[in-house]
Amino acid sequence: MSRLLSAADYQRELGALRGMISEEERITEEYGPDPAAEISLASLRDRYARLSAELDSLGHERATRHELAVVFDGRPVRNHTVDATFLGEALTLLQRVVEAMVASASGLKTRIASLPKRIQNKAGLRVSAAFAGSFGVALETQEEEPSLFEDPTSLGHSIAALLDLVRDVEGTEDLLDIMEPLNARARTRYMELLQHLAQSGADMRIEWPTGSTVRKASISATQARKLQDRLSRVTEAESIKSYRGTLDGALKNRAVFEFKTDDGEVYSGRLGPGVLDQLRQFHYEEPCIATITTREVFDQATGTRRVFHRLERLRSLENQGAAAD
Repeated sequence: MSRLLSAADYQRELGALRGMISEEERITEEYGPDPAAEISLASLRDRYARLSAELDSLGHERATRHELAVVFDGRPVRNHTVDATFLGEALTLLQRVVEAMVASASGLKTRIASLPKRIQNKAGLRVSAAFAGSFGVALETQEEEPSLFEDPTSLGHSIAALLDLVRDVEGTEDLLDIMEPLNARARTRYMELLQHLAQSGADMRIEWPTGSTVRKASISATQARKLQDRLSRVTEAESIKSYRGTLDGALKNRAVFEFKTDDGEVYSGRLGPGVLDQLRQFHYEEPCIATITTREVFDQATGTRRVFHRLERLRSLENQGAAAD
């Protein structure tokens, strides 16, 4: 693979190559073929084909770094400029949301204490450019991750969950579904961002190049205000329990699992941190002990409930010890 770290890196390089190829083709057409020019054009085309193939493969292998384009519009924006106080606070809150979501995926339950340095480094975003239209900033991650989507605690999973949050949520079931990746801290940070957008009259759009596609999500100030109000009426409860049964399946790239207890109950949901190494030690349908966290979210306005499960630990029957009731 080339030493390009993000899908955006590939897209910029491919754009530059398209320009050079087009110029070489124009010169050849205008002045006739030239051996040196033909060699140069063949080299450019070869590199373009190689990078295009690598970019296509990123849909499965993923890049080792991410870039986000965050675009603001609405009251704080005027003629492709933006109020500095609004922008600073918006980017700070966005950073806190990402940090809290990474911490949640990593199993940290702290609500107000400072996050560990390793979480801050993994979730850290840096401004790399600003651009017009209406007003946008390019953010890139600080650290490289060798295998982004194989680890459920990767930044890639949190960014994907973030884009699910930055949108208008129509029904109650949709509203509760977006709660899955949010622990108490992440939910608080997310509501602070919604409040800032609503009070400032600002719309926000996020674009995330990943593989050969660009994921996009947006939310208006009006939508942010409605969503904040609806989320304030949602309560949740959490418990953790161990079960004897068999692991029916797990998809590492999607970080999901399914577990069937000896009583016939089926639990499915997300993989917790550190479970991947344990999964390599278990064969599907092999009896084992699974420790699963269950979160129930409840919309007080409609009475709708959602239950989410996360697999925290797997143990063989020989090493089960004292299972929690």
